[in-house]
Amino acid sequence: MSPRKISLAVAITAVLSTGSAFAAQVASGYTFTAAGAVSNFTALTPDGTGLYAPYNGYTFGGTNDVTFTWDGTFFNSSSDYTGLSSVSNATISSPTLFLSKLWTAHTVQIFGPGTYSFDTALANGGPVTESGNLTMTVGANQIGAHILFDWNNNLSIDMVNVWNLNSTFSNCGAALTNPAAQNCLWTGPTNIAGNNANTVFALASTDNNGDGTLGIPMVAGGPFFDTLYGSFNFNFNLQGVSAVPIPAAAWLFGSGLLGLLGLARRKQR
Repeated sequence: MSPRKISLAVAITAVLSTGSAFAAQVASGYTFTAAGAVSNFTALTPDGTGLYAPYNGYTFGGTNDVTFTWDGTFFNSSSDYTGLSSVSNATISSPTLFLSKLWTAHTVQIFGPGTYSFDTALANGGPVTESGNLTMTVGANQIGAHILFDWNNNLSIDMVNVWNLNSTFSNCGAALTNPAAQNCLWTGPTNIAGNNANTVFALASTDNNGDGTLGIPMVAGGPFFDTLYGSFNFNFNLQGVSAVPIPAAAWLFGSGLLGLLGLARRKQR
């Protein structure tokens, strides 16, 4: 290899190495502010095969006093999730009980666009013995999350959400009066923000797997899966996120790397 090619290889390696120190978390292009960030949690019955009819996608629990924080970074690889040892870049919490039991969301990881698959057996705890992969596809102008959820001594139940930006959760406002109403936002007790069917959330949960029920079903083995009825869907609808320009340093890094790669191609020719 010529001295020039060696120098070029060293330069490319240096650029890549500089970025690799932060490979697990990259600038998202969004910022988080806690101001007015009162968020929602809505739990829906399974869509399944219709055995819950007429209660498919029925809202049966939740709260509207959720606190969300986020450092504004994205994870960008399925391998960034390693179970309980995973680095977290966000928090979700509420003092309100769910179905009369304490719950905790933890090890929250926010992901940018891409398709991700998470091994749900990595963090089995207590009576939870989940198996299989939980998958989400985050599109352009969407944000995704992997979350571990503790409830009633069931530890580290895997769930994922994919959110649309600046959107309502659904147009249904009859969750507490019509048991057959589907995909309604939880508007029951502890609604200090007055959230309703018309509330625009910075991040609104979506029907990412296309089964007609908002959210992504949890896998078998956890407390929110039934062999006859299917998997329940838990949705967080969050406030406090706004778009900001991608930092100039990120563009400079990208253009510098592309320039080096282009130079390498010309040298090869």
